Amino acid sequence: MTAVKTTPAARRGRGRRVRLAGTALLGLTAAALCLPQAAQAAAGATSAEGVATAKAAGAANATAAAWQPGAVSPRLPGLLKPNDLPPHPDGWFVTETGKGLQPHGELCVPDGTLPKAGAMYRTFQSGLDAGASQTVVKAKNATAAAKLVRELRTAVEGCPARFKKEVPDGKVRFRDLGDFGAGKDGRVYAMATETWVQDINVIGIGRKDDRVTIVRWGQMGRMKDVPQAEFKKTMRTAVNKLVR
Repeated sequence: MTAVKTTPAARRGRGRRVRLAGTALLGLTAAALCLPQAAQAAAGATSAEGVATAKAAGAANATAAAWQPGAVSPRLPGLLKPNDLPPHPDGWFVTETGKGLQPHGELCVPDGTLPKAGAMYRTFQSGLDAGASQTVVKAKNATAAAKLVRELRTAVEGCPARFKKEVPDGKVRFRDLGDFGAGKDGRVYAMATETWVQDINVIGIGRKDDRVTIVRWGQMGRMKDVPQAEFKKTMRTAVNKLVR
């Protein structure tokens, strides 16, 4: 883990930390990254942070007891498994699998972008500083799915500007890593942010027919830590698993 010199402005931002879908705590504000309104409210309410943190810790302990690295929920076929993710020294384990959209939203994707009907998701964690997630949604048809992919790409590409507007003292680097060789209209992006901590997130978007998937991998680190080849392999697997 890289040490970062903390400024007074950065310390003031600590009260706005949020936990993203079972991942490690990231130094990104909810508003900047277009998390749902409920998450924004929780992130801004410092008086509730202790309660939220305690609940999250309790949930994490319960998850650790229920899941071991490499374990997979038997529900909802078509989602990634731990061994489909970029390798991590601590191994990956599933933290949650469910129908619908992720309760805490998608990184860089505004509310209302993804359709809820027919959606499913899975979240993963590894150690204390790494997490990942996948959401799969079903559009009305292939044309609607292609339109959704364009909207998602626009949202993710606009994420650095929203971050800088919300966190003027923060630093952000963004890279378009190109396609990954499977499905239609696919793209992979990497975004490194620095506030009181340094985080790196990789977001992949892919489509097969009327199904769209968005996959995120993140941990504390810098742009040099992006597992580009491994994540693109993960995206190929994700798209190839999409079923009608």
